[in-house]
Amino acid sequence: VTIAKCRKYKEKRNLLPFFPFHNTECQYTQVDVAFLLDSSGSIQSSGEHNYQIMKDFIKGIVKSFIIGPDDTTVAVATFSSKSKFQIHFDFTEYTTTADIVDAIQNIPFYDGYTYTGDALDHLREDLFPLARANVPHILIVLTDGRARDKVDEPAERLRDMGVHIIAVGVGDADYKELEEIASDPDDENVFTTSFDSIVNLAGSILEDVCKGEKYFHCQSFQKCLGHIR
Repeated sequence: VTIAKCRKYKEKRNLLPFFPFHNTECQYTQVDVAFLLDSSGSIQSSGEHNYQIMKDFIKGIVKSFIIGPDDTTVAVATFSSKSKFQIHFDFTEYTTTADIVDAIQNIPFYDGYTYTGDALDHLREDLFPLARANVPHILIVLTDGRARDKVDEPAERLRDMGVHIIAVGVGDADYKELEEIASDPDDENVFTTSFDSIVNLAGSILEDVCKGEKYFHCQSFQKCLGHIR
């Protein structure tokens, strides 16, 4: 994977349709991927279908991975008010794409306020210690607003334990806050979009997850990206 190829692909990312399919070529990739989904009240207040749109986005990304205990494993958590943080399943619970997709679809909407920093601390303490050793650990955060607590220190503690963080801001998300959450460099790990356009980020997120040997060990750029058509 070359930087030039990654840049060339990123320039075309908005032309990508959102329906990544299962790619049988990239079968030797091992990575633990967690999604942190904003379930606060502002998600639904700006559009009754927005929460479903975000879940559909996560499901599409999951379908681009080779899922299995010896390949890619997935965990999903939601956050809003402090008392409502929830890990819905960890990296060991589901071992097939179909089971993960079904579990994501069944995640309820919780409402409440936006306590992103608290959620990041919970992931550091309760989720990532369950991840496999010697494989990349990646967190994809999806949020639409500004947190009511500090995110910089919780995010730094998570990154310090080796978690690579991708921050996706939807709607009125605060860009500075996304920068505080995401791993460096910001221009490769921070994404902003509208709910209507989030589908166009699928290729960019996959590119970020699988760029270079640091995160994935695929044999070629196209194999690493997954089958997106």
